[in-house]
Amino acid sequence: MKTNSTKPTVLIALLFLLAFSSCKKDSETKNVAEATADKTEQIDSKILKEKNAAEKAIKREKELKLLDSYKDRQYKNDFVDENGIPISYTVKRLIGEKINLGTTGVIKDIDPKGKWESYELKISIQEITNQLKINGILQDEIKTFQQVYELEHKYNWGSVTNNGRGINETYEPDTEKAEKRVEIFQEIDRYSPTSEESRTKWKQAYSALIKNSGILNMNSYENFLNYKNPSSDISATKNETKALSDNLIFSINVDNLRVRTSPELNSEKIENLAIGSQVEFIEKSNNQTTVEINNKEITEFWYKVKTPSGNIGWIHGCCFDK
Repeated sequence: MKTNSTKPTVLIALLFLLAFSSCKKDSETKNVAEATADKTEQIDSKILKEKNAAEKAIKREKELKLLDSYKDRQYKNDFVDENGIPISYTVKRLIGEKINLGTTGVIKDIDPKGKWESYELKISIQEITNQLKINGILQDEIKTFQQVYELEHKYNWGSVTNNGRGINETYEPDTEKAEKRVEIFQEIDRYSPTSEESRTKWKQAYSALIKNSGILNMNSYENFLNYKNPSSDISATKNETKALSDNLIFSINVDNLRVRTSPELNSEKIENLAIGSQVEFIEKSNNQTTVEINNKEITEFWYKVKTPSGNIGWIHGCCFDK
């Protein structure tokens, strides 16, 4: 009797185990299916992005080839249509406003007799609209951009200040070889103050400007657009600015921190701040600069602040607590 009474219990237990196993298997199958679907979706998204990027690259290549063909033909007069009528190809370049990426500030070298010379390098970028025309009629427009390097050299070896030859060079990454930019950098390097101290200061200044301006990574029109309209970074920048605005007071954590007229190491000094000074935040710069503090290199943005004395200027981001 005892053995017989346990049979229904065993049967129920077996049925429960079978049901549980089936549910578990169904759940696992569902999870695998969902994971597979997610992975497939990710792969499809990646393939679509790669396809769009490839199509975009092909389109851009065709645009630049078309631009190049118009440039080759615009000074030649041996093109005619099927009726023998001359065809004139022209490329009209419309240059946009300069977008400044930074300056070294003025580096001045003065000798014991009072004679002096100064150097300043400015880097900027400009959008170019290339209008392609046949017999004066617009056929297409292709956008490119150029990097602009302006070196101003002044000297006074007597009673009159003169402007030296300087540099005003441009480089168009989409249509010119990278060697041209290298040649521009070499030409900048040939300009050098007389004294060793000023020469070192000048080389450090223009090297830092080239490195920190971002110009070395701006090698296509797409790079230019990303700099001009940083869509993915807009919300992050707004949130960061708001966070800074919510905490307006910065506390200086080094002694004799220089407050400058612009966000550059070589700009004019306004005053020095003592350690523990508190300043009011106003805005953050677009450019970053590398400085050395206690034998450690620190790359940071600049911050426009109001000092306890009422002056308004820029301090480097290395040396304060938010």
